[in-house]
Amino acid sequence: MTDDWKGLFERGRVIPPHSQTVRQAQDSSHTHSQGFQIILKHLDGPHIQRVEGSRKREPVKYQLSVSLFDTSHQHFFGRTWKSSPQQMSGVNRAMFNEVVYLHTSLRLPSVVAVVELVALQPRADGSQHALGCGFAILHLFSSMTEPQATEGDRRLSLYHGTPRTLLHPLLRDPIEQNKLLTPIDGAHLVCSLKPHPALAPAMHLFPQNMLVSGDENIPGVTPSPTGDSLLKPHMVKSLTCFLDRLSISLHPSLEKFESQLLQHVSTDCHNTKHSGPESSAVVVIQERRLHVGVHNGWGFLERPQVVVLETTEATDCSRGRKATSRYPTMSHSTAVSPWQQPFSSQLYPSPLASAHQLSHVELPAASNITHLEVDLNSLQELPFTPIHAPIITMGTHAASSSVSSRSSLAHLYSASFPYITDPSGLVAEVLDPTEPVNFDPQREEADPLQGNVLLLQFLAFSRIPQQGGSSNWPDSVHFTFQLYRFPPVTTQRLKLLAIDKLPKKSSETPPCVLAVINKDGTVNSGSPGLQLQFRVDGAFLQPGERRWFLRYLALHTLQVDVWDSQSLLLIGSTALGLKHMLRQGRPAVQATHELEVITTEYMGEGVPVSLHRASNPISVFTTIKGRLHLRLGNVGKDESTAFITECVAVRLLMYCCKIACCECVAVRNAARAQRLVELDGDLVPLLQSHMKEGGGTPRTNTPWWGETDDVRQRKLNRMVAVRQHEGGQDAPILWSLHFYLQGRRAERAQLARDLRLMHAYRERSKAEGITHILSQAITIHHTLYATLGTAEYLEYVLRNPFNTPQTVTIYSEDPDVITDCDEWRYFKTLTKTLTPLEEDMFHLKEGTLAPQVYLRPKESVHVPLKYQTFVSDNSVVPQVAKKHLSNTVLAKSIKVTFRAEDGKPLAICQVSVEPTPHVIDQTFRFYQPELSFLKKALRLPPWERTPVGDTDAGSQISVRCSDPNVICETKMLAQGEPQDVYLKVPGSPSPQIRKFFVTVFTDKWLAVPAQVWQVYVHFLQRVDISCVTGQRTCQSLVIRGTQATRKVRCYTSHPQELKVDPAEVFVLLPGVVQDLQLCVCPLRAGSRFCYLTVVDVEQHTLVACWLLSLTCRLPILSKAFEMCAPVGGGRGSTRKITYTNPYPTSRVLLLRSDHPDLLQFKEDRFEIGGGETYRIGLRFAPSQSPGAQEILIYINNQEEITEETFCVKVKYT
Repeated sequence: MTDDWKGLFERGRVIPPHSQTVRQAQDSSHTHSQGFQIILKHLDGPHIQRVEGSRKREPVKYQLSVSLFDTSHQHFFGRTWKSSPQQMSGVNRAMFNEVVYLHTSLRLPSVVAVVELVALQPRADGSQHALGCGFAILHLFSSMTEPQATEGDRRLSLYHGTPRTLLHPLLRDPIEQNKLLTPIDGAHLVCSLKPHPALAPAMHLFPQNMLVSGDENIPGVTPSPTGDSLLKPHMVKSLTCFLDRLSISLHPSLEKFESQLLQHVSTDCHNTKHSGPESSAVVVIQERRLHVGVHNGWGFLERPQVVVLETTEATDCSRGRKATSRYPTMSHSTAVSPWQQPFSSQLYPSPLASAHQLSHVELPAASNITHLEVDLNSLQELPFTPIHAPIITMGTHAASSSVSSRSSLAHLYSASFPYITDPSGLVAEVLDPTEPVNFDPQREEADPLQGNVLLLQFLAFSRIPQQGGSSNWPDSVHFTFQLYRFPPVTTQRLKLLAIDKLPKKSSETPPCVLAVINKDGTVNSGSPGLQLQFRVDGAFLQPGERRWFLRYLALHTLQVDVWDSQSLLLIGSTALGLKHMLRQGRPAVQATHELEVITTEYMGEGVPVSLHRASNPISVFTTIKGRLHLRLGNVGKDESTAFITECVAVRLLMYCCKIACCECVAVRNAARAQRLVELDGDLVPLLQSHMKEGGGTPRTNTPWWGETDDVRQRKLNRMVAVRQHEGGQDAPILWSLHFYLQGRRAERAQLARDLRLMHAYRERSKAEGITHILSQAITIHHTLYATLGTAEYLEYVLRNPFNTPQTVTIYSEDPDVITDCDEWRYFKTLTKTLTPLEEDMFHLKEGTLAPQVYLRPKESVHVPLKYQTFVSDNSVVPQVAKKHLSNTVLAKSIKVTFRAEDGKPLAICQVSVEPTPHVIDQTFRFYQPELSFLKKALRLPPWERTPVGDTDAGSQISVRCSDPNVICETKMLAQGEPQDVYLKVPGSPSPQIRKFFVTVFTDKWLAVPAQVWQVYVHFLQRVDISCVTGQRTCQSLVIRGTQATRKVRCYTSHPQELKVDPAEVFVLLPGVVQDLQLCVCPLRAGSRFCYLTVVDVEQHTLVACWLLSLTCRLPILSKAFEMCAPVGGGRGSTRKITYTNPYPTSRVLLLRSDHPDLLQFKEDRFEIGGGETYRIGLRFAPSQSPGAQEILIYINNQEEITEETFCVKVKYT
């Protein structure tokens, strides 16, 4: 509508009927409204007063206006309806054919309809002058409260005057017999009146006693193509909408508005009530309610929702206080107010104050956003803190204490797991993982067993029942991890075998023994568990790397990701310290860990952000998915024995090679000299170009000077000679000899030209060759074993060989020259390099900023160089492979040139960079909607940041990323404050996976990374689903077949809340589109992500994956209950509540709960007749600790649509 709300209200205003008439109708049991239809057909009036038209002889039109009148109290009420203007025909008849509708509960004989005939006379200014020409009275109801005429037409007489005559005090019933009314001769109005039951569905859209026509626009009724929308009204379809963060601002303030309201209410109560004890009562505001619904100007289209307003303090930029809605309290199916509903006697309802403090409907900080109501000249930026909680890194604080009972452990280790033994065959010494480890580097260096064989034994996995999950989940698992510099490992699929020997009364979930699944799907009947070994010896470690390996075992943790092998979804992660793998001079050690497999879920509550007060963060739930039983071991190996074996093998190989060479010499004691073109490849294109210039054409694709053409020509000449000799003819032999000699002369001439060309080429390239040989004489080769993020430090001894001073310029492609004295000193201290250090040794060359150093004659200096790279291979390897490529940097060769003042090289340092896999401390996996930015904060662990030789550098934390397209940064904070690493990753199309590495440094000069993180971002196709808790919502998905036929199956991350059809294995044909039906029935409210995967059951590979973004809202509560239960109640508590069927027909209803582990129903399904009452039996599980828990009960129909929602607050005391 284009008009304002005030104009709409004025047009829809209805005058109420007399109060005595309303009371009389209620006393007559006329409480419900009934619809009627009035048809105004035509008017016959030969003696009606004529009205002359205007000067332009425009015809006069007549109009009918209808109003309701109460003859008992002489009171007009309702709204006057006017027809369209019509002209009077030649037979003194005006055709109207108008249909008027109304609905009323005042079905009394005193209620009549007054029809006035009005003549509309046009004026010169375009307006119309209305003149009354008479009126008629239509009696609607008889004494039997029924319409007087239900069939046929009625002829109403017209009376002189206007309807205001009916307000004369002498005009009483019966009106038609009063002498004050004079009928007009021959004037009659033909009409009809009858009930209209079809109006019942639309009666709530406009008020009672209001006359409307079928062509009027009534919001809520669909317009009819016939023009009469009320003949058979059709309601507009309802659309579910959500209104969040509703706030009400009252002028001038909430306190003043309520103060004035209380004064008016008190005055009204004092004026309307008699003086007495109750008149002295003080009126106070106990609660503020707001009705929220869709209004069409006359009334609500549906029953409005009632919310309770909560007062909030305004900010400095707003005036007064505000009222903000927080608690929904009314449902569409409730007949009366929820505060007046009868509750069952078995469960007592909560008090009014506590009923509005339900935690599951409370929105924290929902009223923190206020409107700016003052003018600000300038806006000042406020410090921003992200509302999402950071992800806590595991660091080195992984718990590994055992929580299983002795009975469970006894049955577990009776499965005969393989023992870890030392080289002598004895069982390795068992260490307690809860005890500290004293690391002595000298003892490790003095250990005669310098080799190490690291063993990892995956023994068992303990399931932990999840809310709404299956007790047999997961069925099979596999693990991914990376140990030290070894390639990433993805283990085989392992079956979880339950232990059947535990007593049935045990409440503990027994651990399941892991067994390897063969390629054909059968379970391996051999030794239980899975054992992996990693050999760390002199062949694996680089020179000087052993102490870094020992440091890795002493300080680092191993992160293990646990995957569901069926759905290929991540179950969770765990981490354990490797310090118990240090042998400390012992031949072998072992330690058994029981680790919690945890996962972090984020629940968005739709909380607004407040800039002026603290805001609650997004809820973070850390859930324990299970417990992993893992055994670590380290067996020492004697490297000397292995070295002797290797030497014997090498000597045997050399002896075999010598024998083979001797045999070759005996067979052929000759060797062909190498040709010049084989030694110098640049001669080949040069000779080819020279041959083309001389006009020579090769006989084959191979150059003529090649061995193939030479041998071929000799063979052809010999064949010709043999044939001529056998023929016995001398002439052909002479001719052949002539041609042969001529060809030989041409060949000698060509060879002479090539020799001259080769000589010229050698003379011209002699200077370059000599320069290359001389540069090799001044080149020193050095090899670096570089890892990601680690700075490799080296010093080059530069000497001035001249007797004159030189200013040497250093040109470097990649290694940086350390020009800062503090940085140089830091690296010397870190690497324990005992060489001289000079202050201000370098200065930068103008224009190129290349470092320069001044050297005296015959002087030598140490030039510090540093090589460091943050670029790594970010390619993603499929997870199904058992072995991955190493995460290494790229191999390359770089050169550092030292040039004298004349520009000639003085010395060259050739550095060969060999890639070395780096250590990964932790792996993060994120699932993000495609083509959207990922923004995360990773909380750093509380390290002891005390760099060597620099006490001020410990307060600075720096991060670097291997992907230049990823924004990775951290902010400087005070010492002791927790620090976060912020990531912003650009989006990619589905199903791409972005992998990168983040290196964290705690020293100022970024020498050695304190942590190296591997980050995976899975970009998936996003599907948004809006649903209500406890109610089923369906969504259709489409999957297209690949190039081959596959047997696939669908899996979900929440199988109790997400159901997929088809649920079993089905065949996905190539290129065929398959429709998947997804049904969502969430148990808790909020915004969260779920996952749907389609897995090839034969190849165990992922075919497709969806990211389901669920926005779940709570339904409107119908009733609230409160009960108390004792702690440790044994068998629990039972209660009953009543439910009344509001429908007139029988219904089959289903019972659901958001906490099925705490509440069970006596019957999950029941049938109830129309209007009957059913007693629902409830059984509450016992609790071992005091507290309170709110449980929702959903009463759904057979289509899983919620009819009623009850809330039971259980207090365990």
